[in-house]
Amino acid sequence: MKSGYTAWDLKKIAIAAMISDHAAVSLLYWTGLCKSLYGNGVYTAMRLIGRMAFPLYAFLIVQGFFYTKNVKYYRMRLLLLALASEIPYNLVAGHSFFYPQGQNILFLFFTAVLCMGILEQQDMQPFGKLAVLLSACAAVFILRPDYGLGGLIFILILYFFRGDPLKRVWAGCIVLLLMYRNDSGLASCIAFFFINRYNGEKGKDMGYLPYAVYPLHMLLLAALGEVFYGLYF
Repeated sequence: MKSGYTAWDLKKIAIAAMISDHAAVSLLYWTGLCKSLYGNGVYTAMRLIGRMAFPLYAFLIVQGFFYTKNVKYYRMRLLLLALASEIPYNLVAGHSFFYPQGQNILFLFFTAVLCMGILEQQDMQPFGKLAVLLSACAAVFILRPDYGLGGLIFILILYFFRGDPLKRVWAGCIVLLLMYRNDSGLASCIAFFFINRYNGEKGKDMGYLPYAVYPLHMLLLAALGEVFYGLYF
């Protein structure tokens, strides 16, 4: 095996960062525990760790797009998982079963994969590519998934600069810093430390587990919030 990180290694880091972020929101923010001096420090640390999740997942989505044997199946899998994850996401992000202010991030990934699939068509002309990019931006603006237009731009940077790690880092970090405009942007840039050490190997095959973690961990956090704090009912 080559040195560096496999795709499975990156998934493990992304999953850990994601759970840290969502646990901070579900069990510290909504309960008010983050208001204490100790709680606020723990909350901040967990959220900063969580900032690495999106860049890592975005990178894995782009890699998955190029390595999948069936792009249509890959895209459909993302859409079905997005639909299945909406209520769990609403509970964590909006503290409610219904949260119209935003949708879960898988809708963003689905839109990005759909966009990349069209852009890969060999007969696509520059004007057509521009129309596809604008349509993807419009879709994200309407759907309002987590990370929004900034997130879409970041994914497309990883797509366009997939063969140039240096440009990928510089352009990606600029977008992340502009998205957050605080220390969270710096924390998210740490993800490139792992991305640049990706060795191109798949690693351990865990089947659907990495996908199932997204909705299941949010349901678990919501259940813990209800059992210990009575947040939902």
